Amino acid sequence: MSKHINLLGYSLWVESPKNGTLDRISPVQPLYSPTVLAAYSFIVNLFSGCLLYGVNLSRRGKKRQGRLFVLISGMGLFLSLWNATLHGNRQEPLVFLFDGFIVISLYRMEKPHFEREVRRGCQIARWWPPFIWIILTFTILWVCKFLQQ
Repeated sequence: MSKHINLLGYSLWVESPKNGTLDRISPVQPLYSPTVLAAYSFIVNLFSGCLLYGVNLSRRGKKRQGRLFVLISGMGLFLSLWNATLHGNRQEPLVFLFDGFIVISLYRMEKPHFEREVRRGCQIARWWPPFIWIILTFTILWVCKFLQQ
């Protein structure tokens, strides 16, 4: 007989007393690496990296925080892509610099958690599926722009 315990955000299984083992549940779904989060944040925009960070949080067991990150950054990503595509607005240099600091902190914040999960056997997620969704969104927005004219 085993028992599930949630201890300080870590999901643990306690085996029966005869075994006396304590094993962590390894996540089934792969996690995005901190390098992928930073690259998406820097190349596409900050919201895309935060969206992938929210996916990582959800896959590590912090469902509520992860879903909140995904929801807010997903709306921000769509609105920023919509604004950039339809209106052609670019960011100011100070905003770009501020985003750079946030990208670095996101990378440094996620790196120890990601390395710990990889040591425990978690798989690394592929970088290109989110890129396909972003390209698809850009394409839809460009089509809307041309239909509007």
